Amino acid sequence: KVIGVYFSAHWCPPCRGFTPFLAGRYQDLKNAGKSFEIIYVSSDRSEAQFDEYYLEEMPWLAVPYGDVSMACRAALGAKWKVKGIPTLVLLDAEGNTITTKGRQAISNDPSGANFPWHPPTLRQALANNLCRNDGNGGVEQVGVEVLDGKYVAVYFSASWCPPCQAFSPVLVETYNRMQQEGKEFE
Repeated sequence: KVIGVYFSAHWCPPCRGFTPFLAGRYQDLKNAGKSFEIIYVSSDRSEAQFDEYYLEEMPWLAVPYGDVSMACRAALGAKWKVKGIPTLVLLDAEGNTITTKGRQAISNDPSGANFPWHPPTLRQALANNLCRNDGNGGVEQVGVEVLDGKYVAVYFSASWCPPCQAFSPVLVETYNRMQQEGKEFE
């Protein structure tokens, strides 16, 4: 079972555009026998807005509007650090986060071919696109198997970035020391 927690509001133009699309994909997935449920978490400004938006456009569950559920809505937004709407968070049956980018996932795969839209693993993302310094002024292509059994750090850097220019030599020194000590780190 996949659970989508959908943060949206009646007054939000991007939400008003995405909600009908999401409702269509929801019905398609349900009709295809996929175990998918959505819970609407409202940022509506009034109960009337909530009622109009929810009752007219959403065939799924909702956190009710009102003062009692306001704390619930705030806690859910804080849990996944929701900064804007619409946001669709996808969870597995145990409540573990699959992705906080469900809106992008379902928009990029409207047929649901990749349902439940798990992000790629590191191995899948790298897809054997690794190289290393060969020690002789060249670059050697290597496969992801060089990471097997090792602790892995992924460093995003740019040569033009002053903080990167300061940190990279420290990282190189640490990496070389760990390699000399025989630590399984890449």
